[in-house]
Amino acid sequence: MFYSIVRKRKHTGFIQSAALSFALALALGGNLGQAQESWPEVAPAEPPAEWGAVSANFEEIPYPYPVQFLEINRFQQDLRYAYMDVAPSGRANGQTVFIQHGMNFYSEAYTPTINALAEEGFRVIAVDRIGYGKSSKPILPYSFNMVAANMKALLDELGIEKTAIVGHSMGGMAVSRFAMMYPETTTHVVMINQIGLTDQRQSRPWSDPFVG
Repeated sequence: MFYSIVRKRKHTGFIQSAALSFALALALGGNLGQAQESWPEVAPAEPPAEWGAVSANFEEIPYPYPVQFLEINRFQQDLRYAYMDVAPSGRANGQTVFIQHGMNFYSEAYTPTINALAEEGFRVIAVDRIGYGKSSKPILPYSFNMVAANMKALLDELGIEKTAIVGHSMGGMAVSRFAMMYPETTTHVVMINQIGLTDQRQSRPWSDPFVG
């Protein structure tokens, strides 16, 4: 099932499970919106005094839950795939949600969403894609096929056969690719401000967005 949340733009989509729809929409839409509304309108002139240098693998950045690593090999390189496996804090509903962050984000940034989903009874898997956060940052030909394959490798390692997949921004492209490659593993697809759904056909209809 597919559900799309587009902040400040047209809201479309559908999902079959009403309970999952409500929980995901509330947790994702609500918490992302709350986070956006709390951002200052003007960037500060100087960074906060407590900010300092950060290493490539984010050793100095605290995460809200224990970070584990899946050892994988891609293009003859041994890599560490960082993830948080968060158990339900509310009454467990037996369902899993896999979160894919956007470009220039990492899993810690989605703490309010993770907390809200856990409170609703979901097991939450939140990863740092290879190249981001606490994961390895190798020089190799990145692709969404590789991203999806890494997701599947982690799910297999954790013994998870079915999951809802959630992607924000570029993470939306990642989860759509995962759903295409592994439909038997995907129960629901949720995308927030996703990219990659643009109709690029030369014959597509066009209208001026500044008219009408």
